[in-house]
Amino acid sequence: MNNNDELQVQIQYALVEKLSNSNRRQAKLLAILDECIFECDKHLNLTYINEAWEKKLGYSSDSLIGSNITKLMNCDDIMHFVAYSCCLLEGKQTPSVEIQIKNSLGLLNWFELRLVYDEKSGFIGSLYDIQRHKDSQLLLTQQQKYVKRLSLVASHTNNLVIITDKFGVIEWVNNSFEVLTGYTCDEVIGTSPGHLLQGPKTCEKSRKVMSHAVKNGLPFQVETTNYDKNGNIYWVAIDANPVRDDEGQVKHFIAIETNITQRVKAEQAMAEIEYNYHSVVDNIPDIVLRLDTFGNLLFINQAWQRVLHSKVDESLGLPIIKFIAKEDVEKISSTLLDYKQGKRDIRRFDIRLINAQGINNWV
Repeated sequence: MNNNDELQVQIQYALVEKLSNSNRRQAKLLAILDECIFECDKHLNLTYINEAWEKKLGYSSDSLIGSNITKLMNCDDIMHFVAYSCCLLEGKQTPSVEIQIKNSLGLLNWFELRLVYDEKSGFIGSLYDIQRHKDSQLLLTQQQKYVKRLSLVASHTNNLVIITDKFGVIEWVNNSFEVLTGYTCDEVIGTSPGHLLQGPKTCEKSRKVMSHAVKNGLPFQVETTNYDKNGNIYWVAIDANPVRDDEGQVKHFIAIETNITQRVKAEQAMAEIEYNYHSVVDNIPDIVLRLDTFGNLLFINQAWQRVLHSKVDESLGLPIIKFIAKEDVEKISSTLLDYKQGKRDIRRFDIRLINAQGINNWV
C-alpha cells in the first residue's frame, strides 16, 4: 500500500469515526427529549422511536418497530393522520394536528403531531404531550357550563345572589340584588359587600362573623342590617358557602341573601304590642294570667307576685294547679278539658290560690 492509499484509508477511518460520534450525539439528544420522536416509511410503518415512547406510552422499541403507526389511533385520528401525510407528499405546508394515541394499556392520550417528509427515509415526526392541556380545557368548559347554569338559576330567583372571589371581592350579582339595592352589577364588581352595604346600624357581631369566615374559608349564616344605594335600611338572612377546587382550595364564595325586612318589622311590631300589653296589665291590681292547653302558666302580671309572694319568673311554666287549693282543682281541670274539646264559652267561678306562706286567697 502506497502512501496515497494509506492516507485515503486514514481519511475514511476519520470520517467514519466522526460520523459515529455524530450519531452517538444525535442518539443521546433524542434520548433526553421529552417528545415522542419517530420515523416511518411511506407506508407509515415505524422504523425508529426514541426512549420517550416508553416513558410516555409504555412501548419499547422492539414492540413497535415494523408496526403501522395508525394501529395506535382511533378511526377519526387515522383519517387526520393520513390526510396530514398526504398533504406533505404533495408538497403542501400544513400546521400541526392534535390526535389521540393509545398507550400500552389501551388508554388514549392527546398529542400534538408534527411531521416532515424525507424522500429517502419517509416521514419523521414528533408527538408532544398535550393531555394536561386538554384536561384543563375540559375542566374549564365544565366550570363555564356550571357557572352558566348557576347564573341562569340565580337570575330567576327572588333571593339576592352574590358571587365573590376567595377574598370576598364581588365578581357577580343577580337581578334581584340590583332591584333591592339599586346598584347595578357593573357598579359593584370589584368592591366588597361589607364596604358597599353595611352602615351604622349593621350588627357588629355579624360583621365579625362574616369577616372571620371569609378569612378562614368557612361557611356562615347571619341575619343583619344592610343599606341600599339611597341609604334605606333592609334586613337580610345570609347563607354563604365557599366554593373549592379539586385540591380543596377556596376559589369563590356564593352568598344567598333572603330579604326578611317584612318579617323583622312584624316581629318588632309584635314586640312593641307585647311591651305595651305588659305595661298595662302589670299596673292592674288584679291577677292576669295566660295558660296553655295543659294548664301551664305562660304569662302572669306583677299582681301575682304582690298577692302570692311568688316571683313571676320562677312561677312561669309551672302548672296552675300547683297554686290552687285541692278542693278547687276540679274546677280548673274540667274547664281545661272542655276547652280542648272545643267548648270556648266564658266561665266564672271562685277559687282559692295558695300563697308562698300556704295561706288561701280567694279570687
